[in-house]
Amino acid sequence: MRLFGLVLLLLSSLSNAETEFQELELLSYRLSSSFAAFIFFEGQQDYLDAAKENLANGSELLKQLEGQHPNIHSLWHQAEDFIEENTDRSFNGLDTTLEAGWSLMTLELQEKISAVNQNTYSSDAIRLQVEMEQILVHYMKFSNSSFGGYGVSLSGRSIEERVADVSNMIQEYFPDNRRLQGKWKFIRRTLLAYNEQTSPYIVSKTFDDMRKIIRR
Repeated sequence: MRLFGLVLLLLSSLSNAETEFQELELLSYRLSSSFAAFIFFEGQQDYLDAAKENLANGSELLKQLEGQHPNIHSLWHQAEDFIEENTDRSFNGLDTTLEAGWSLMTLELQEKISAVNQNTYSSDAIRLQVEMEQILVHYMKFSNSSFGGYGVSLSGRSIEERVADVSNMIQEYFPDNRRLQGKWKFIRRTLLAYNEQTSPYIVSKTFDDMRKIIRR
């Protein structure tokens, strides 16, 4: 009986760790895109606040995972230092060097966390959010770069492929959610026009609305 209880406790701990790493993956994408928006809008406080909130939430999760995956802890601390060093930065036009450094560093962080999760998620809602957040990261890199983005994709998939996947997921996972479908329909064309013109404010705001709908 005691052994059975220990097995249940172990399984519960493993399940909690898996859930926390899934949330950490989402936070790593949001951290990347929010600070990229801070760079794009040349120091706008709202985006810095969002980046710091994502950073703090991720740090709290990592405290619960102390001793596991030290390389991820190290990269997260590097991101923390990077933001701290550039919080009071004076902008004079878009800083592509700053964006390049941030993009490449956070790409490595995302790849490490994604490798732990192995594309396995505990719910359809999380899987959809992962795809959405990857699109936003990809989109912000194009917005900030005149060279087509730095390290734009974890797997080399294009925005077009990701947008098609999210369209299918929303239809499959949330067939009756008209608000979510309406938001996605509104923003889909804007995302696909990234090679002609980017609209980071509209895209970020709509994605934030979609996150709230999915979490309900």
